[in-house]
Amino acid sequence: MSTIEYLTAADHAAVGALLLDAYADYAERIGPDAWARLQDGLAQAAGGLLRDAEIAGIRGPAGLDAAVFYLPPGRSDGKIFPREWASCR
Repeated sequence: MSTIEYLTAADHAAVGALLLDAYADYAERIGPDAWARLQDGLAQAAGGLLRDAEIAGIRGPAGLDAAVFYLPPGRSDGKIFPREWASCR
């Protein structure tokens, strides 16, 4: 059975692994150099989200299956949505 829960700092490594797994299909298509750059970019983006967002996740028997990042108004980086907007990623 899966559960929905708020994630904490103890879950950050699992969230990072989940993000890499979500993009892993691109690795073969874009090649090793571009994949390394994408991994670095994902790590940087995840670091910002882990710092600024509230995170909920779905945890199944095998571990973390999904994560949603909620950025309350004023916490967005302003790159995708205006800073004063709330957003989910």
